[in-house]
Amino acid sequence: MVGAFVGLSYALASTHPLRPPADRLKRALLAAANSSDAEPAIPPLPEAFAHFRSELGEEVFGVGLGIARSDTQARRAANLRNYDFFSAPVAVIVSMDRKLASVDAMTVGMYLQTFLLALTESGVASCVEVSVAGYPEVIRKELGIAENMDILCGVAVGYEDDTMKVNHLRTMRSAVEETTVLLNA
Repeated sequence: MVGAFVGLSYALASTHPLRPPADRLKRALLAAANSSDAEPAIPPLPEAFAHFRSELGEEVFGVGLGIARSDTQARRAANLRNYDFFSAPVAVIVSMDRKLASVDAMTVGMYLQTFLLALTESGVASCVEVSVAGYPEVIRKELGIAENMDILCGVAVGYEDDTMKVNHLRTMRSAVEETTVLLNA
């Protein structure tokens, strides 16, 4: 049933003659991200949740990449790597039919998690990227994704560069006791 409303579009890199869509997508996303008049269409988190994005940024940029908060040029360069899918050979776009209710996003999330776990089990690394969803029209144009599909995220798929400290980073999570209520039956 998931396939009926989850879109999983992928584009392979041009290391093979049959794989040009990823290069076109990457070039188009980088052009959009570099354009001064095209801010990504990613809504801000509500104030009560905004600290999660800030904390993640500090972990990734500060701890993982060693970039100071004040070094806006280095942060910008690191951020632009998202739109190149971190040079991964496979770029995946996850989308969902707009006619579905927000509760149906749970099914898409479970599908995505299963996909990521299968990649990991196969020895292939992945990185979920919300940033690329900020340019849905670019993605639609390059991959031919229908207008009725909401672009939710991208996934970089490839092999982890063990020399990059950021690839060894395991981000903080809230404790289960903070997010879950277990009831005695």
